[in-house]
This record gives sequence, structure tokens and C-alpha cells, in this order.
Amino acid sequence: MLFSKLTDEILEPTLTDFCETKRFFLSEALKNYILFGRPYYGNGYRQCLVDLNDLLMNYEIEDVLDFLDILIANFNSEILTLTRYSEIQQLTNYKNYFIKSLNETFQHNKLGFQVENDVIVTKESDFLHQEVVVKPLTLLANEDFKGALEEFTKAIDFYTKGDNENAILESCKAYESTIKSILDKLEVAYVRGANIPSLLALLKNNHIFDAFLDNMYSSLNSILSSGVNSIRNNQSGHGDGSTINEVERSYASLAINLAGSNIVFLIDRYYEVTGE
Repeated sequence: MLFSKLTDEILEPTLTDFCETKRFFLSEALKNYILFGRPYYGNGYRQCLVDLNDLLMNYEIEDVLDFLDILIANFNSEILTLTRYSEIQQLTNYKNYFIKSLNETFQHNKLGFQVENDVIVTKESDFLHQEVVVKPLTLLANEDFKGALEEFTKAIDFYTKGDNENAILESCKAYESTIKSILDKLEVAYVRGANIPSLLALLKNNHIFDAFLDNMYSSLNSILSSGVNSIRNNQSGHGDGSTINEVERSYASLAINLAGSNIVFLIDRYYEVTGE
């Protein structure tokens, strides 16, 4: 039903990009649809959607999420090729309608996913979703926080697809990049490669946060800077020896929650202090 809303200009490149990315091959019928366009040999466009549905039914959840990621990216790519305002607005409205329908499908079927700012994220509770995912993405959308936005988006994407190690790594990087971006906006010099405690000290000296939060930030820093290896090696209940422990999902969730909450706090404080 959702894919039936897609135009050929969006569906064809999405199928092609997805199969190239995954190195999976389409059925001959779908290849003919892409290579030769309309008409789709057989029963037309409707049969194409049936074949597409069969194709995706054989994939893991991660593959389907990748397909949707590419689909949304191709919407945005197509919009960038347009020059007339009316055409840009029309396709943007079309994309937003599709994403709205997709989100309604996620919600109706309780699938635990949501599209926010063109990024597919997990939605484990409404409160955490708003506070830890939506707010950071919204605040980081400012051009000055572009690097941190990219890293936090990657963290969410890795977490959504079960890559807990990289979710933690990107969360830590987004947190550090946010601190550096605020210092840049304040025009405060810092040493390249400086550690997080020294960067936080500069924020405190510029009244972004108060001294009574020192202990909290010291604890936070010890968690976020401990890294994946420390978390993997110190999880309780795992054996010793040469076995490599997997980083469990709860630790990735903790890293994203901590990073997201503190990104929101630091950016909010920056705007309060500077009055921007």
C-alpha cells in the first residue's frame, strides 16, 4: 500500500541503489521494469509492487530499514535537482505525505520505529523519544552543529540496526563535537586533541554551566570516555579468557540517552547565556 504511493522517478533509483548497496539481485521482471521503464512486462506496475513486496519479505529488518533510508534519501536527491519553486514544494509535500503514512504504519502496527528529520529512529517510549531523540536532532540541525548532528544521527542509525558498539562511539563523538561547536561559537580557543574535561572547563569558565555541576560532569565524562572496550570487558556475567564480549543494547541505550540529554542541556544553556 505504501509503495503504491511512489512514482517511478522515486521507486526505480531506490530499487537500483538498494540492490547495488546490498549486492542482491532483482528478479528479471523487476530488472526489466528498471532498465526499460514502463511498460513493466507482465501485469504492469501493480505486478511490480507484488514482486517488490516478495523481495522485501525475504530480507531481515535491517535490510528493510536500509531500503527505507535509501528511499528517503532519493526523495531528497530528486528535490535537489528541481529549480522551480512550485515543483520543489510539490515533491516536498509528496515526500512528507509518504513519511507521514510510513509513521502511521509504524505506529499502528507497534513496530517501534519513527521517521524524524528524515532519519529512521527507534521509538521505545514517547517521553524518551521526544527528549532524547527529537530534541537533540532539532537543536543540532543548526548549521553550526552540523558535525555533531551527523554523528548523533549515525549513533541512532547504528542503535536502530543493532550495532551497539558503533552507537556508543558515535554518541561520544557527538557529545564532544557539541562541546567544541559551542566553544567555536563563543570564539574560545582550545587545543586540538584536548580531552573532554579540559573542554568542559572552558565551558564552565564561560558560564555555560556552574561549578556545582562539576561532579555530575566528572561522572558523565568517565562513562562516555570509558569507551567500548571498557564497557565490553567489564560487563558482569561474562567469562574471562580470549572470548570477546558483545556490547549489550542497554549500554548503547545509556550512551545515547546520556549524550542526547547533555547535548540538549549544553545547547539550551548556550542560548540562555548568549541570548541568541
